[in-house]
Amino acid sequence: MSVAQAIIKILLNEEVTKAFCVPGESYLSIMDALNDQEQIQLISGRHEGGVSFMTEAYAKASGKVGVCFATRGPGAANLSIGLHTAMQDSTPVVAFIGQVRRDFRNKEGFQEIDHARYFSDLVKWTVERSNVNIG
Repeated sequence: MSVAQAIIKILLNEEVTKAFCVPGESYLSIMDALNDQEQIQLISGRHEGGVSFMTEAYAKASGKVGVCFATRGPGAANLSIGLHTAMQDSTPVVAFIGQVRRDFRNKEGFQEIDHARYFSDLVKWTVERSNVNIG
């Protein structure tokens, strides 16, 4: 099982039925895994800021957890306002953000940002996983 497949399995276990995104190359494996199942509808937006507000509004209106995906760097930064709004309003939102390949980390990789540090004051909790073992 790939990491992307594991993420989708967890979302399915949590009964997620909708997710929002602006498609991006740093999480293509997740988009592929989403395409391989039928329970989660992926709703594509044109700007990550809009996607974060769509996610937050969906969570408020439905009473379910809002889930969104964004690519690294500027894509992630564009999520900021909507994610901060979700934190301020205690709206349950989970954002998955792509990152540069591990072998490019800390080498000024294209659009590399320390997302955990960047979002630390904007959201309730942030973590970056770089080594994941799937059993």
